[in-house]
Amino acid sequence: PFNGFVIVEFNLEELPGGIFLTATESGFESIPAERRVEVFHMNEGDWEEQIKILRVIWLKIRTLLRQMMKKISRIL
Repeated sequence: PFNGFVIVEFNLEELPGGIFLTATESGFESIPAERRVEVFHMNEGDWEEQIKILRVIWLKIRTLLRQMMKKISRIL
């Protein structure tokens, strides 16, 4: 039976010039077959929004880290 949950796994990989984010979602197989397509389509647009939010957060963190590194280098 469908337990109401899917599992989302995030992996970050450091690459030259940035970070590569992979989000893997599983658990759809536990959704009853007659609802699977509906639930999938209800869910698909959400990830685009989540990725936009993660990008904004990452850009803010990166800016803060750069500012901190400049301050540290001035102290040293």
